[in-house]
Amino acid sequence: MKMDTNCIISSEGFQTFEHPDDIPESWDDIAGGNIFLLRESLSVLHNTNPCQQKYHFNQLDKIIFVTYRLRINIFAFSERMNLNKTVTVVGVPLSVAYKGYACKPENLDLLSRRLNSLGRLCIVLNGEEDLMLIKGYTLSEYVMDIRWNSMSDYIDALRSHYRYRVLKSLRKFELLQVEELKSNHDFSDELYAYYLEVFNKSQHKLEKLTIEFFRTYPSKIFVIYDNNHSIGFIQLKKQGDELVFMFCGFDHHKNLSRDLYFNLLLFIVRMGIDSKCKTIRFGQTTEESKAKIGAVERRKSLYIASNSKALRFLGRMMINAVSYRGYQIKHNVFKTGMCDK
Repeated sequence: MKMDTNCIISSEGFQTFEHPDDIPESWDDIAGGNIFLLRESLSVLHNTNPCQQKYHFNQLDKIIFVTYRLRINIFAFSERMNLNKTVTVVGVPLSVAYKGYACKPENLDLLSRRLNSLGRLCIVLNGEEDLMLIKGYTLSEYVMDIRWNSMSDYIDALRSHYRYRVLKSLRKFELLQVEELKSNHDFSDELYAYYLEVFNKSQHKLEKLTIEFFRTYPSKIFVIYDNNHSIGFIQLKKQGDELVFMFCGFDHHKNLSRDLYFNLLLFIVRMGIDSKCKTIRFGQTTEESKAKIGAVERRKSLYIASNSKALRFLGRMMINAVSYRGYQIKHNVFKTGMCDK
């Protein structure tokens, strides 16, 4: 292993950078359609959500991945066990359902070996079914393919029970106003408090973002008003023909009377249709609500890597205990076609 001015170079050709501004431009070519792995995105996260990020780059074999340090409950998906430990995570340091690595299929074995060499315990979040490591599952992502030309078409396509639920919810939203922030720098302390309210009530917490993230990350933020007073917000990111639901926050005291969260999901559906998107990525958690508007589950892999044979043996024994089991109920939301998993 040798040192360069801005990075460490391993014997396998991996360069490790301390800051995304030092990464060569060719990194973005390998990241491809993963918008959260692009250098611009990583730079904002490095400055607003510092968690000892490192950026690993093999230019010859076209492999990239991001690591960071995070204290997590290893058994977060188990009701019986609890173990909080600071570990190395391979992923985007942001609670989105995107993987933190990119690699050609023929080099996945090299990537897997490299991940096993990083230390005693490394957890890969939101992976595909592709790495040669101990595999389990993390929270599933929910995705919707847009097949309608208007919100009315979407509502008409719903089975009667789900259509009734949607229309009932929309009636509670009629007296509210939604406005896009002219500048994300106007993201207020009150809106951030709504984000913290949702974060603190979340069952599966990872990174707690700073207010500066919302003020500087390139995205669209829509604020919901009730009688000219903000009661919530939603953050969206459009990339090509995909619309990504990133984060939201709202006053939980208003959630029941205005059916706020369910209406936020329906607002995303409307935005996806109006923006001529082909796909909406609703992210993870709140599986039931997302399934009931017609989004379908996409499983996400969790991998355990370690340079210790003993820990790898233990990992194989315990992988089921640390894995997410998925939402078990199927909802046939639309009149034609099944929302199969």
